[in-house]
Parts: sequence; C-alpha cells; structure tokens
Amino acid sequence: MSGVVLHMKIIDDVRWLAALNLTDRAIARALKIDRRSVKKYRESPNYKATPKPLTLPPDWHRSLDWGEVIAEVRRGVPVNVVWEELREAGKIDIQYPGFWKQLSKRMPENASSCVRVFTPGERIEIDYCDGINIFDRFTGQIIKTQLFVGVLCHSRHAFAEFTLTQSSSDFLSSHVRMFEHFGGTPQVLTPDNLKSAVSKAHRYSPVLNPAYTKLAAHYDIAVAPVRVARSKDKAIVERTIQIFQRWFYFRVRNQTFNSLVELNRALAEHLAVFHQKKHRIFRRSRREMFESEKAHLRPLPQDPYVVSTHKIAIPHPDCHISFDKNYYSVPHEH
Repeated sequence: MSGVVLHMKIIDDVRWLAALNLTDRAIARALKIDRRSVKKYRESPNYKATPKPLTLPPDWHRSLDWGEVIAEVRRGVPVNVVWEELREAGKIDIQYPGFWKQLSKRMPENASSCVRVFTPGERIEIDYCDGINIFDRFTGQIIKTQLFVGVLCHSRHAFAEFTLTQSSSDFLSSHVRMFEHFGGTPQVLTPDNLKSAVSKAHRYSPVLNPAYTKLAAHYDIAVAPVRVARSKDKAIVERTIQIFQRWFYFRVRNQTFNSLVELNRALAEHLAVFHQKKHRIFRRSRREMFESEKAHLRPLPQDPYVVSTHKIAIPHPDCHISFDKNYYSVPHEH
C-alpha cells in the first residue's frame, strides 16, 4: 500500500495530525493507511506541517445556556460581568473577545437608530440615579443619597453632585450650581419626568412644575422633558451615569463617607480626572471640547436665582397655618 498515491484530503489530514505532534503510527492508525505512506510523505521535500483549522465550535458553545445569558444582558447586566461570573463558575474558559463575539451572533438584531448632532451650547441633559450611602458617626444611621448629573450634549462635559433627595429644592439648587460650574446656560434643558420637573407627563405637551418653570424663565431656557419610557431621548446623560457607576463607585468602594461634603469632594476630584480622559469616539478630552463650547453658552443673569419653596396653606381653626413643620399665626378673619 506504500506505493498507492494518497488522496489530497488524506494528505491534508496527515499535515494536520503531524502539526499536532502525533507519531507516524498514530497518524496511520487514525487515517487507516500504511505507516510507510505517512513516513514517505513526511520525508518528501514539499512537505510542510500546517495545523488544520477547527470547523466545529468548542464544547462550551453547546453546553452554555445562551437564553439565560441573553436574559441577564437584557436586564442591564454588563456583558463583561456576565463573562466574569461564568468563568468564576467554571462554565467557560475563553477570553472576553471570543465570548462577546459568540454572544453577538445569538443576540437579535438591534433596532435602527439615528446619530444626534448638537451645536455648541444647545442642550443639557439631566438625570438622577441612586447615590453612595453616608454613615452618620453620631447616630450610627446609614443615609441614602442621590446623584444628580447634567451633561452638555456637544462637549459631553459633565456636572455631578450628590444630594440627599430629589425634592424640588435640591433639584433646583443643583441646577443653580450646575450653571455656575459651566459658567453659562444652554438653550434647552432635557430632564427626566420626575415630579420636581414635570407635574403631569405627556408625549407632546407635558405640564412643568411651577417652581421649575420659574427657574427656566429666570435663566431664559426652554425645557423639553423626555418622552415617557423613552430613555434614549437622553442617551448622553444615561451613558455618563453608567460610567460613574462602573468607575467612580468602584474606585471608592472601600471608603466610608461621613458627610455629603466629604462625598462631593471625592466626586469632584475624580470628575477632574474624568474630564481629562480622551473620549473614545471624538479622540479628544471633554475638557478640550468644553473649552471650545464655553464661548457659545449664554451668560448668567446678573441677579442670582434664589431657590424658594411655594405652598398653599389653609388656616386652621386655631388661626394658624402649617409650613415645613412650623406654625404661623394668621388674622382670624381668614
């Protein structure tokens, strides 16, 4: 049989098995050919062992529950977190790029989208998310906070601070400090549909909170809230919040903050570093892009805005009204 000319496919198989460092006897047994034919071919001057590419998917492709993986991703879990958890559980043994590639093949096609282009000084998107807890050393209580974030849509320059609540006074005060931080105001504000901004949500004609309307009038700014359940209407600030949650929150995960001032001081230090980083798409830092956008912002009003709280109070039979847990006397005829 040593004189029989081997088929081209068998020659390819010999080349592949030889590249895997198999002996002539093992190759001959696997391909059911004479060992002398294998030796003769391997000793020929035109022989070069090259590995045969694998055509079958690895075992982890078939054993992994992709439905569960896709469900986790749709819940908002980052793909790299899912990949790390699967590796720690011993379910996969592959690098992240390979895992992401296989997942993208099994994910349904994304809906079409458009690229939004903003002129300098045009718009600020605003949103809240859960903040970092504060530990009160005097009472031993854990105090929850909220993270307020406003982003200039053209330069992606951000203002962020922690507050205790999303109440109207905290919401408006954050706006005042944001405008002072930017050194000017935009043409349009795009907040979420929280009660401090929108009294009644509507797709086309939402009713703004009276206190928020007063602030917008003072700064001569138009307010265009996002549509209900349309987070993509403020995708820039949504993405910025995700960056803070996945970066700043983990950088300070081993620190304990005892006051809001201490927490905001740490945030300001990291925010300066964040603005110096080069943007992945624009290949410029947010600080550089903000310097060119700053001149297009509207100047701040000469008179600073004073945050005030309004409430309709009904006189009690004892000739007093209640406001902010305090009682004030009124003339009896009222």
